[in-house]
Amino acid sequence: MKKTPQTSYKIRQVVNLTGVSEFVLRAWENRYHAFDPMRTNTGRRMYSKNDVMKARLLFELTEQGHKISEIASFSLQELQKIAEKSALPILEPVEKIKNTLVEKLLLLAQQQDWDEVQIQFRNQREKKSARTFIHEIILPLLSELGMQVAFKKLSIAQEHIMSAMVKEHLYMLRKESFSQRNDLRLVLAGQEGDYHDLGLLIALVLASHSGIKTLFLGANVPKRDLCEACIKFKATHLLLSSMLSKKEGAKEEILNNVQFIDEHIPSQIVMWVVGRNAAHLSIGLKRTFQIINNFSEFEIQIKNKKQGTVLA
Repeated sequence: MKKTPQTSYKIRQVVNLTGVSEFVLRAWENRYHAFDPMRTNTGRRMYSKNDVMKARLLFELTEQGHKISEIASFSLQELQKIAEKSALPILEPVEKIKNTLVEKLLLLAQQQDWDEVQIQFRNQREKKSARTFIHEIILPLLSELGMQVAFKKLSIAQEHIMSAMVKEHLYMLRKESFSQRNDLRLVLAGQEGDYHDLGLLIALVLASHSGIKTLFLGANVPKRDLCEACIKFKATHLLLSSMLSKKEGAKEEILNNVQFIDEHIPSQIVMWVVGRNAAHLSIGLKRTFQIINNFSEFEIQIKNKKQGTVLA
């Protein structure tokens, strides 16, 4: 049996750090031999830091159209060369963060200088547009937080405090949004048993600052309540977030959830599904239905709206 390295990660940690589902990770490992994780005495897989970085690159490259069967056996260095040619960001160790403001915020978090963190957030929020604040600060920061915890640069408590502050400023941005006259009415919700709400909050701010009328239900919404809210709000669009599978804690699988909602809301409501667990969802519905893979795709949808026109 191989000796487990000092810095190693359980499969659940790899899932949280990379955005790759446990099912896909196991498929990449068993079918394509992308990883050769260590095993504990009880047979539990333990992944290395390089495995985590490789999984993130494989995810990004397959999203760009590369076939997993062709790149799974490549080394981390070879994948980084492909990423360079594909104009993807090269994964750096946490000590080499390129965003100086994010680096400063993480350093303040390490020092637990939360007053200064708040000052930095407030100053940037006041100086930048909501979209710029999200793309230049919030998203890069959230991307680094998980890695910082995994590599023991931050404690879980420090990560929770920073995430709570991010939520606080997202709510403030939401209050500062304006309303335009249009027929787009968007409901945002997470499926029952899934308590992840940061992505929903970011989508809420982006939509609100684009003048879209929104109803934010948040995370962990029972499907019947969600359907009722869509009807009463006279929604034109529903954004449903799914970060967890049933095995990971959601009340039911996303496919069952989507099928139920499809049967109980008006057919003209466009359904968008987002989140790690929804990335590989394949389903045919009579209504307009779309998987949205990232915030850029979401913004394209809301920016292309026309006055008085329901966007598909």
